[in-house]
Amino acid sequence: MRKGDRSRRDMLDAARRLILAGGLEAASHAAIAGELNLSKGAVLYHFPTKQALWNGLIDEYANHLADDVVRFSQPFRDAGFTFEDSILPALYIWFIYDRDRHPMWKEIGIVLMSLHHSDSSRLSPIGRFWYDAGERVLSSNLPRAEAYCTLMAFHGFFLSIMLGSVPMTPEKVTETMLAMVLELYGDRAEELRKLIESIDFDAIPPSPDSVRPKQLLKSKYLRR
Repeated sequence: MRKGDRSRRDMLDAARRLILAGGLEAASHAAIAGELNLSKGAVLYHFPTKQALWNGLIDEYANHLADDVVRFSQPFRDAGFTFEDSILPALYIWFIYDRDRHPMWKEIGIVLMSLHHSDSSRLSPIGRFWYDAGERVLSSNLPRAEAYCTLMAFHGFFLSIMLGSVPMTPEKVTETMLAMVLELYGDRAEELRKLIESIDFDAIPPSPDSVRPKQLLKSKYLRR
């Protein structure tokens, strides 16, 4: 990794730590510089404005989503499902994993969602992730309309939970998500259920704290 890329990554790591400790406004240029024993000018070189910093954090969060979909789709691809057919069960696994075992990314997502109120275009990288996922699902072997509606329902669950407005318990949400996924797989539904039940969450390596920018779902997977 080049020195400049490493510095940028370290600054985003520091910004996330500050946000988790004190909210969005805690991640000032001066505070990030203090965390890393750098000058404020060094931080401004990589992120000249607060908007540039938010953009970096949002890109990083969108990349986290994309990386985890690819990562959690692996058991299903190993069992003979295509990547496109694996996206919905991968999102189901991701939801449980991040909720129960790696809540840091969930908390960052909640904070970043607050930027939507001032300028919804700021969250366009996250929107691109869901768009790319939708394109993949529509090209899968699953029933097109039902699969796309399931993806949109998942998106709704994620947003509702982030905003604290979901009218169901987390357990009921995951039960509903699983039922929706299995309904799509016809003769392979029982195979998929057993595969999901066999996943050892303790054996899944944690999500990386940092991910490289500009690697959204479609472009990342096509390079694999």
